[in-house]
Amino acid sequence: MRSKLFFLLVIILLSIPYVLKSQWTQVVSGTASNLNAVEVINADTAYAGGSNVFLRSINGGQTWTSIALINTSNQPINGMAINDLHFFNSQTGIAVGVRASSIHTVLRTTDGGLHWSVVLTQNDPQGWSGGITRVDFINIMQGWCVGSSGKVRRTLDGGLNWTDLPDIPNVAYLKTVDFTNAQVGYVSTEQGFGGGQLMKTANGGQSWEPLSSGIFSELHFVHPDTGFLADANYAFRMHDGNINWDFLLIPDEARARRFSFQNGNAGFMLADNGVRRTQNGGQFWEEYRFQPLIRWKCAILSGLPVFRQASRSVSTDAFTKLPMVAAFPRRWLISDGSEFCHFL
Repeated sequence: MRSKLFFLLVIILLSIPYVLKSQWTQVVSGTASNLNAVEVINADTAYAGGSNVFLRSINGGQTWTSIALINTSNQPINGMAINDLHFFNSQTGIAVGVRASSIHTVLRTTDGGLHWSVVLTQNDPQGWSGGITRVDFINIMQGWCVGSSGKVRRTLDGGLNWTDLPDIPNVAYLKTVDFTNAQVGYVSTEQGFGGGQLMKTANGGQSWEPLSSGIFSELHFVHPDTGFLADANYAFRMHDGNINWDFLLIPDEARARRFSFQNGNAGFMLADNGVRRTQNGGQFWEEYRFQPLIRWKCAILSGLPVFRQASRSVSTDAFTKLPMVAAFPRRWLISDGSEFCHFL
């Protein structure tokens, strides 16, 4: 579904301005497979997943070890493409994705990825490829995953069991999902032959209301009615529950890939050619580019959004939902398909 993705994981303190002078250094991942997801647990431990590959780092991303995907009976889990990861701590986590092109699959580990339980496996009801694309948790118990054929699922027990919610009709893919609480959430849809919509639920995913046409690759909400969105060409700030949209002027008209906001004003944006920081809700962006200066086509990992600090743990967050008071400053990771860079 997505040929090649480039992922960034940022760990930074807003209060440390001298990181702008730091440098990028290449770190070899040890795999040629495309990587689709990265999750940081603490200053040392991080996980990454992709096409039939699962990686672990125990030294802050400087080196990575491949761990075979096997079940609790030590049998291989073949053909699994991990599209997204969510870890609650260094041992317990969720991997969502697809097997055999169209089998929706959720895996759960309690030993840091050494073994996985296959907690959900289901053929795509309409035969679309891609499987489960994203997973989002609001706390250690309640989360949602979305994927092809408009499938929406919810867990209330930390990913042990998943319940099908009503499908969103006339949809080929659900590209991304972001819930702000147990009731309010947003998804971006894509139809099979072009076009899509931004949709909102106010009842935990039981029904969805269309808000705007368009295919949005990124959704990041800091409040049930306030969020940042990006499509293939532009970035926006939505407030007042979709009544008002602000167009965000991005330097060089670079494509926005992911957002990470502490509140409605202070946050980061990943664009094609670098990371930008704003202190005024996106009206002005401070830029610091990747080295060397090339046009990256990248997307950032979703993790646990700590900007909803009341219900989420600081120690398990990744860039799009990055805590701005993280315990491990000045370290960034980026991967170009299957490789990483370390930012110190």
